[in-house]
Amino acid sequence: MQLDKGQLNQLYITEGLSVPEINQKLHSTHQCIYYWLKKYGIPTRTSSEAALKQAARRRELGIHHPNWRGGRSRELGYVIVKLFPNDFFFPMSKKSSGYVREHRLVMAKHIGRCLHYWEIVHHKNGIKDDNRIENLELVCRNDHLQSHNKGYRDGFDNGYYDGKGERIKVLESRIKELELNNELVS
Repeated sequence: MQLDKGQLNQLYITEGLSVPEINQKLHSTHQCIYYWLKKYGIPTRTSSEAALKQAARRRELGIHHPNWRGGRSRELGYVIVKLFPNDFFFPMSKKSSGYVREHRLVMAKHIGRCLHYWEIVHHKNGIKDDNRIENLELVCRNDHLQSHNKGYRDGFDNGYYDGKGERIKVLESRIKELELNNELVS
Protein backbone atom coordinates (compact mmCIF):
# COMPACT_ATOMS: atom_id res chain seq x y z
CA MET A 1 0.00 0.00 0.00
CA GLN A 2 1.55 3.30 -1.09
CA LEU A 3 0.97 6.30 1.15
CA ASP A 4 0.88 9.90 -0.01
CA LYS A 5 3.80 11.99 1.34
CA GLY A 6 1.60 15.04 1.96
CA GLN A 7 -1.02 13.05 3.84
CA LEU A 8 1.61 11.24 5.94
CA ASN A 9 3.37 14.52 6.72
CA GLN A 10 0.05 16.10 7.71
CA LEU A 11 -0.89 13.24 10.06
CA TYR A 12 2.51 12.59 11.63
CA ILE A 13 4.12 16.03 11.80
CA THR A 14 1.31 18.60 11.72
CA GLU A 15 -1.36 16.73 13.70
CA GLY A 16 1.24 14.89 15.79
CA LEU A 17 -0.50 11.52 15.53
CA SER A 18 1.40 8.43 16.62
CA VAL A 19 2.15 5.55 14.26
CA PRO A 20 -0.57 3.38 15.87
CA GLU A 21 -3.08 6.21 15.44
CA ILE A 22 -2.12 6.58 11.77
CA ASN A 23 -2.43 2.79 11.38
CA GLN A 24 -6.01 2.94 12.62
CA LYS A 25 -6.89 5.93 10.50
CA LEU A 26 -5.42 4.54 7.27
CA HIS A 27 -6.12 0.84 7.94
CA SER A 28 -2.44 -0.01 7.51
CA THR A 29 0.36 -1.65 9.51
CA HIS A 30 3.05 0.03 11.56
CA GLN A 31 5.75 -1.51 9.35
CA CYS A 32 4.13 0.13 6.32
CA ILE A 33 3.94 3.53 8.06
CA TYR A 34 7.59 3.37 9.19
CA TYR A 35 8.64 2.29 5.69
CA TRP A 36 7.02 5.34 4.09
CA LEU A 37 8.22 7.73 6.82
CA LYS A 38 11.78 6.57 6.12
CA LYS A 39 11.31 6.60 2.32
CA TYR A 40 9.97 10.20 2.38
CA GLY A 41 12.70 11.33 4.82
CA ILE A 42 10.22 12.29 7.53
CA PRO A 43 12.07 12.20 10.88
CA THR A 44 10.55 9.79 13.39
CA ARG A 45 10.08 10.60 17.06
CA THR A 46 11.96 8.88 19.86
CA SER A 47 9.87 6.90 22.34
CA SER A 48 10.19 9.67 24.95
CA GLU A 49 9.11 12.31 22.41
CA ALA A 50 6.12 10.13 21.51
CA ALA A 51 5.20 9.76 25.21
CA LEU A 52 5.40 13.52 25.66
CA LYS A 53 3.16 14.10 22.62
CA GLN A 54 0.59 11.62 23.90
CA ALA A 55 0.69 13.15 27.38
CA ALA A 56 0.18 16.63 25.94
CA ARG A 57 -2.85 15.44 23.97
CA ARG A 58 -4.29 13.80 27.08
CA ARG A 59 -3.26 16.82 29.20
CA GLU A 60 -1.33 14.66 31.64
CA LEU A 61 0.45 17.00 34.01
CA GLY A 62 2.39 16.66 37.24
CA ILE A 63 2.37 13.24 38.85
CA HIS A 64 0.36 11.77 35.95
CA HIS A 65 2.94 12.77 33.32
CA PRO A 66 5.08 9.85 32.00
CA ASN A 67 8.32 11.77 32.71
CA TRP A 68 7.40 12.64 36.32
CA ARG A 69 10.46 12.26 38.53
CA GLY A 70 8.96 13.09 41.93
CA GLY A 71 8.80 16.86 41.56
CA ARG A 72 12.48 17.49 42.31
CA SER A 73 14.74 19.34 39.94
CA ARG A 74 17.69 21.76 39.95
CA GLU A 75 17.86 25.46 39.27
CA LEU A 76 21.11 27.45 39.46
CA GLY A 77 22.66 24.82 41.74
CA TYR A 78 19.70 24.75 44.14
CA VAL A 79 17.29 21.83 44.53
CA ILE A 80 13.72 22.87 43.70
CA VAL A 81 10.60 20.99 44.78
CA LYS A 82 7.11 20.97 43.26
CA LEU A 83 4.29 21.97 45.61
CA PHE A 84 0.60 21.56 44.92
CA PRO A 85 -2.20 24.00 45.80
CA ASN A 86 -3.41 21.83 48.71
CA ASP A 87 0.04 22.01 50.40
CA PHE A 88 0.27 24.34 53.44
CA PHE A 89 3.53 25.80 52.08
CA PHE A 90 2.22 26.40 48.53
CA PRO A 91 2.04 30.21 49.03
CA MET A 92 5.87 30.19 49.13
CA SER A 93 6.14 28.71 45.63
CA LYS A 94 6.48 30.54 42.35
CA LYS A 95 2.96 31.22 41.17
CA SER A 96 3.70 30.25 37.56
CA SER A 97 5.26 26.85 38.26
CA GLY A 98 4.47 25.80 41.83
CA TYR A 99 8.16 25.14 42.54
CA VAL A 100 10.02 26.33 45.65
CA ARG A 101 13.70 26.06 46.57
CA GLU A 102 14.11 23.12 48.90
CA HIS A 103 16.23 24.95 51.49
CA ARG A 104 13.43 27.47 51.99
CA LEU A 105 10.90 24.65 52.35
CA VAL A 106 13.09 22.81 54.90
CA MET A 107 13.43 25.97 57.00
CA ALA A 108 9.70 26.76 56.74
CA LYS A 109 8.80 23.26 57.92
CA HIS A 110 11.33 23.56 60.75
CA ILE A 111 9.83 26.79 62.11
CA GLY A 112 6.26 25.74 61.25
CA ARG A 113 5.22 28.62 59.02
CA CYS A 114 5.63 30.00 55.51
CA LEU A 115 8.64 32.25 54.99
CA HIS A 116 8.23 35.86 53.93
CA TYR A 117 9.80 36.81 50.61
CA TRP A 118 12.33 39.01 52.42
CA GLU A 119 13.58 36.21 54.68
CA ILE A 120 16.78 34.59 53.45
CA VAL A 121 17.83 31.00 54.18
CA HIS A 122 21.62 30.89 54.22
CA HIS A 123 23.69 27.75 53.60
CA LYS A 124 26.39 27.93 56.30
CA ASN A 125 28.87 25.77 54.37
CA GLY A 126 28.12 27.47 51.02
CA ILE A 127 26.97 24.24 49.33
CA LYS A 128 23.67 25.08 47.63
CA ASP A 129 22.23 21.57 47.66
CA ASP A 130 23.16 20.70 51.27
CA ASN A 131 19.72 21.27 52.77
CA ARG A 132 20.18 19.70 56.19
CA ILE A 133 18.58 21.91 58.84
CA GLU A 134 21.89 22.14 60.76
CA ASN A 135 23.45 23.72 57.65
CA LEU A 136 20.72 26.34 57.26
CA GLU A 137 20.11 29.61 59.07
CA LEU A 138 17.38 32.19 58.67
CA VAL A 139 18.75 35.72 58.19
CA CYS A 140 17.60 39.07 56.85
CA ARG A 141 18.97 40.35 53.55
CA ASN A 142 21.44 42.81 55.13
CA ASP A 143 22.96 40.18 57.46
CA HIS A 144 23.19 37.72 54.56
CA LEU A 145 25.10 40.20 52.39
CA GLN A 146 27.45 41.07 55.26
CA SER A 147 28.21 37.41 55.99
CA HIS A 148 28.92 36.70 52.33
CA ASN A 149 31.11 39.77 51.98
CA LYS A 150 33.04 38.82 55.15
CA GLY A 151 33.48 35.28 53.84
CA TYR A 152 34.76 36.55 50.50
CA ARG A 153 37.13 39.00 52.22
CA ASP A 154 38.45 36.33 54.60
CA GLY A 155 38.81 33.81 51.80
CA PHE A 156 40.55 36.34 49.61
CA ASP A 157 42.88 37.52 52.37
CA ASN A 158 43.85 34.00 53.49
CA GLY A 159 43.32 31.78 50.49
CA TYR A 160 44.56 34.10 47.78
CA TYR A 161 47.92 34.89 49.36
CA ASP A 162 48.49 31.41 50.84
CA GLY A 163 47.51 29.73 47.62
CA LYS A 164 49.61 32.05 45.51
CA GLY A 165 52.75 31.58 47.62
CA GLU A 166 52.35 27.79 47.72
CA ARG A 167 51.78 27.61 43.97
CA ILE A 168 54.91 29.69 43.29
CA LYS A 169 57.00 27.37 45.49
CA VAL A 170 55.72 24.29 43.66
CA LEU A 171 56.45 25.85 40.25
CA GLU A 172 59.96 26.97 41.30
CA SER A 173 60.85 23.47 42.52
CA ARG A 174 59.51 21.99 39.28
CA ILE A 175 61.64 24.40 37.23
CA LYS A 176 64.77 23.44 39.19
CA GLU A 177 63.94 19.76 38.69
CA LEU A 178 63.56 20.27 34.92
CA GLU A 179 66.79 22.27 34.73
CA LEU A 180 68.67 19.47 36.50
CA ASN A 181 67.20 16.85 34.16
CA ASN A 182 68.15 19.01 31.18
CA GLU A 183 71.78 19.34 32.39
CA LEU A 184 72.03 15.58 32.92
CA VAL A 185 70.80 14.86 29.39
CA SER A 186 73.24 17.36 27.79
